[in-house]
Amino acid sequence: MEPIEAQVREIVSGQIGHVTEAQMTGEAELVRDLGADSLDVEMIRGDVEERFDIDVSDEALEKVKTLGDVVNLVRELTAVKQ
Repeated sequence: MEPIEAQVREIVSGQIGHVTEAQMTGEAELVRDLGADSLDVEMIRGDVEERFDIDVSDEALEKVKTLGDVVNLVRELTAVKQ
């Protein structure tokens, strides 16, 4: 597992708390499959922004549905930053 994916998984599992490693797939939807609510999603956003030193716009956040979407967004935003 690459470092970005590992860190995103750590952030998501730390925020939601009750997810298992088996549930943490790229296709897992944050709300439906992992049980996140809107506050969890906002907290994940804040943690991602802080950890990777990026800004996640409201528009970008609206498109994020799955764990894989979070990983891909972080990859995109960190690549733009460099």
